[in-house]
Amino acid sequence: GEGKEKQVPTNVLLEAVYMSLRNFSFNYLKRENFTQFESMECLTITESDVKGVDYDTFSDMEALQELVLTQTRLKNSDLNFVNHPTFKNTLLTIAESPAITQLTFNATQTLHQLQSLSLRSNNIDTVAPKIFTELRKLQRLDLSHNRLRTLDWEALAEPGKLNQLYLEGNELQTIPHSVHGEFFAVKELKLADNPFHCNCKLRWMKEFFEEAIDKSLDYEAVSCASPTAAPM
Repeated sequence: GEGKEKQVPTNVLLEAVYMSLRNFSFNYLKRENFTQFESMECLTITESDVKGVDYDTFSDMEALQELVLTQTRLKNSDLNFVNHPTFKNTLLTIAESPAITQLTFNATQTLHQLQSLSLRSNNIDTVAPKIFTELRKLQRLDLSHNRLRTLDWEALAEPGKLNQLYLEGNELQTIPHSVHGEFFAVKELKLADNPFHCNCKLRWMKEFFEEAIDKSLDYEAVSCASPTAAPM
C-alpha cells in the first residue's frame, strides 16, 4: 500500500492462499473486508494503522491457519476475535502493539489447535492462567519484550508439547524451582534481559544451565541485576 488505502485490494485472486498487507490505513478490520477469502490460509497485516478488530472479522475465512498482526494500535478488548467459534488457527502473532497490556480473553475451545503463539514486543504485564490450559498443542510461545514480572508458572506447564519458550526482555526477578521440569522439556529457551535477583532461591537455574547442554539457551546473556550486576 501507499499508506492511504482503507480497503483490502480488490484484485487479489479469490483462490489466493497467502496475503501480506503492509502500509495501508485500515483503521478497523471488519468481516466484510475478508468474507471473499475462503481459501486464504495465511494472512499478515503490518504497519497499517489497525486500531480495532471486530469479533467476527475472520469468521468467513474457513481455511485460515496463520494470522499475523504487527505494529497495530489494538487494545486488550480487541483480541476478542479469538473467541469466535470459527477461529481455529495453528499460528497467531500479535506483536509490536503497545496498547496491549493484558492477556485475559475468555477463550473457550478456540485455542486448542494453536501451535505457535507470539505476543512479543507489546506491554503485557498480565497473562490469565486459564489461557495456558487452552493451549493444548502449543509448541512455540513467545512472550519476549513485554513487562511481565511473574507468570502462573504452574499453569505454564499445562501445554505439554512446548518446545520453544521466549521470555527475554521482561521484568522477571525470580523463577520458582517448580518449573525445573518444564525448562528441561523445551528445546529452546531465552531468558536474557530480565532483572534477576540471584539469591539462593534462584541457584537451581544456574545448575539448570550447566546441565542442559543439549538445548539452545542464552546462558551467556543472562545476568543478575541484584544483589550485584554480574553473570549468573
